[in-house]
This record gives sequence, structure tokens and C-alpha cells, in this order.
Amino acid sequence: MIDLEIQFDANKYQEMIARAALFNADIEKAVNRAARRAADSGKAETKRQLAAEYTLPSTDIGKTIEVNQLSEGMQMRVFSSVQDILAFKGVKPKMPMPGSGRVIVEVKKGNKFTLERGFVGVLQKGQKKIGVYQRDEKKGNVLRKYHGPTTVGMFNANETVHNAAIDKIMETLDKRMIHELERLLNG
Repeated sequence: MIDLEIQFDANKYQEMIARAALFNADIEKAVNRAARRAADSGKAETKRQLAAEYTLPSTDIGKTIEVNQLSEGMQMRVFSSVQDILAFKGVKPKMPMPGSGRVIVEVKKGNKFTLERGFVGVLQKGQKKIGVYQRDEKKGNVLRKYHGPTTVGMFNANETVHNAAIDKIMETLDKRMIHELERLLNG
């Protein structure tokens, strides 16, 4: 799990905060609004960046990122268990196909590989969950189930995604703080 805490530098907006305080304006509410908007834009940027790198739909990525309110500021939390490999768009076939003998997998865009002796199916009776499996001849035909990476792993694996999210959060926080404080001053 990754926690990105969004804290703002009060010194940067000291003059505007002092003027707003003269009008008994609710400065804490303005800060929280700006931080919330910044965290939401960071979430959107993270989804956009990861969807550009991986074949996982952005809606599935978005389900693993949440924005929480802290006492001062916001927190964007990226969490996840392993992703179901069939959720990725680059897996073919998606449904069980008897006699197929191989599965083509593309988790990261542009990196396809083939699982020879792989198949898509359900292993236990009564189970509804379909999975991607491969027979391992070296271990006596043992079946190995494949999973996709976690969202946290995808987020940490690429520094540009992490940096883009932080940059977007800080850019939005600056814009929103100025907007919210001006709104308090101008009524």
C-alpha cells in the first residue's frame, strides 16, 4: 500500500490567508476543498498514466485508489491485491477453449508472451471463477495459475507515473488554493 499525503505550505499563501482571516472566513474549509480537488486530480492522473502503460482498464485501476480526508489535508492511498490476469485486455482467449494449448498474454503494452501448454478454465467443480493456467512438465504436470501485477507494483515500477501524480497534485493544489482563498475574499 502507498500513501501520498498532501500537505500545503501555509507560508506560500500567508498574505491571502491573513486577509481572509480579517473577514472571519473559514480558511480550514478552503484548504480542505483545495486538498480534496488536488487528491482527486492525482487519482485521475495515476489512472491515466497506468492505463497508458498497461492493458488493464482505467476503471479497474480506479477501484484500487482511494482519497481520504485527514485532519489537515488529504491522503491518496493506492492499495491492491494481485489483479486477475483476465482483467487485462491483452489476454487471449478470455473463455475456455478446449484443445487450444496456448494463451497469449500482454500485461504491459507492447510486451506479449505466449504460455505454451497454457489454457483458460475452471479447475474445481462448482467454481465460477475462470483463470489462466499452465502445465509445468518439469514438475510432473503441475498446474500453475497466473495473476497480474498489483496496482501498487505498477505504480512503483514506473517512476514517471509516481512523479506525474505528485506533479499533478502539487499543480492542482496551487491553483485551487488561490481560487478558494480568492473566493473567500471576494464573497
